[in-house]
Amino acid sequence: MSTFQQSTLDFLSELQDNNNREWFTENKKRYKAEVEQPGKSFYQSVSTELEKHFAAPFSGKVFRIYRDVRFSKDKTPYNTHIRMAWWSQAEPLINPGFYLSLEANNISVGAGRFEFEKPALEVYRNAVVDDNSGQQLSQILQKAHQSNLQLREPDLKKVPPGFDPKGPRAELLKYKGIHLWVDDLQQDIAFGESGPQNLMKQFKRFQGLYNWLIQLKGK
Repeated sequence: MSTFQQSTLDFLSELQDNNNREWFTENKKRYKAEVEQPGKSFYQSVSTELEKHFAAPFSGKVFRIYRDVRFSKDKTPYNTHIRMAWWSQAEPLINPGFYLSLEANNISVGAGRFEFEKPALEVYRNAVVDDNSGQQLSQILQKAHQSNLQLREPDLKKVPPGFDPKGPRAELLKYKGIHLWVDDLQQDIAFGESGPQNLMKQFKRFQGLYNWLIQLKGK
C-alpha cells in the first residue's frame, strides 16, 4: 500500500490503546506498510504539488513516530499521529510553511510560522505597524476567521517595548509567530491517489497568509 487508507487510521487507533514497545514490535510490519511507507510517498507527492503551485523550492520533514521522553512525564514511547511539514525556501529569513497532522479521529491542516527567529520577529513586527502591510495582514486574518480558519491566542500578555500598546494592530504585536489552521476536515481527504491534490486544495485556503509572509523579505 503506497497511500493512506482507513487501515492507517485503524493502526493509529490501536496504537492509542496499546502504546507500548511489545505491541509495536509485534505490529512493526503493519506500521511500515500502513503508516511509514504511505507517509513517505504522500510527503514526496505533496512536495511536488507545492513546488509546482508556488514555483519555489520546498524542504520539510515527516516527524518520527518515536517520542523523545527524556524530559516528559508522559513516558509512552510512540506518537499516535502522523505529522508532516513543508517549508518554503523562497524566503529563508521568514521561511513560512504548511503543516499536516493526521490522527485516528482528526486531521489538522495549517500554514504560517509557529515562531520567528529574532531577526524575522523584528521584520514581522515592523510589518504589523506599517500602515500598508499591517492592514493587509488584518484583512487576511479577518477573511481567515470568516472561513473558519483558527488563530491561536497571543504569545505575550503585553505589547513588546518600543511599540505603541494602543496602536491599531497592537494585539498582533503580541505574537512570536503567526499561524493559521483548520481541524474540522474529513480525514479521507488524505486517502488514496488523490490525497496530495486534496491537501493542496486545503493549503490554498492559507495562500493569503503565505504570500504576506513571503513578501516580508523587503521590509
